Amino acid sequence: MSKKYNIGIIGAGNIGSALAKHLVALGHSVVIANSRGPQTLIDVEKETGAKAVQISETIKDIVIVTIPFKNIEQLPKDLFRNAPKDLVIIDTNNYYPGFRDAPIESLDKLELTHSEWVSKTIGRSVVKVFNNISTYSLKFKPSKDKKHRVALPIAGDDEKAKAIVFDLVEQIGFDPVDAGSLKDSWRQHPGTPSYGCDYGKEELQEKLKQADQSLSLKKLQQAFVLYGQAVEQFNKEKGKEWTMVEYLLQGGEEFNDKFVDIQRSLYQ
Repeated sequence: MSKKYNIGIIGAGNIGSALAKHLVALGHSVVIANSRGPQTLIDVEKETGAKAVQISETIKDIVIVTIPFKNIEQLPKDLFRNAPKDLVIIDTNNYYPGFRDAPIESLDKLELTHSEWVSKTIGRSVVKVFNNISTYSLKFKPSKDKKHRVALPIAGDDEKAKAIVFDLVEQIGFDPVDAGSLKDSWRQHPGTPSYGCDYGKEELQEKLKQADQSLSLKKLQQAFVLYGQAVEQFNKEKGKEWTMVEYLLQGGEEFNDKFVDIQRSLYQ
């Protein structure tokens, strides 16, 4: 029988809500919070089965931090101060320089990976996962069939914490792949061969090895150009005026397949 955890989720957006729904369905005890308070999460509670709480109440066995990268510095400074030393913190974030996030010198100079920066900012070690999969794939591609699973890279410095995250990822229905330390986690950043491609385990392992940090920003820029072209094409065909975000959330399997194709094409 799979182990059950008490889990707190900080961030009730698309990734946070999708994870909450999966985890509640698996029998875990899940609470969820955002910056505006539990009174704003009534619909999320109904949709996911998770209990809405204040951010300060999310410190459980596992905490999943899944808020926009730019908001990490806005978390309460004392949030993890008195938390147990063995608290497992999952970081799902990505830094999008020039697209969503203001410049951060240590990241732009490649002195830190995204999750090293998060770890330094919150004062705790983190485990990076769920950062390189689309909302659609996270919602609809978990599989009980272990022979045909999407694989997810997991990076972190604490081996015990990583083992717990491996278990959680496998319970949800994905294949966990060890992507090394937080220093290595750039291999799963946006613009790398593994990002957003929904590869199986062996393919993902190979793509992580192929990653070239010097190319990731250039490839990310190429991807955004291709996203724009895809959105323009879909809007023309469907008579809509949607944005990229709207298609990722509401475009269903058709647009998600296009997104995955774009990601894979960057390194073909």
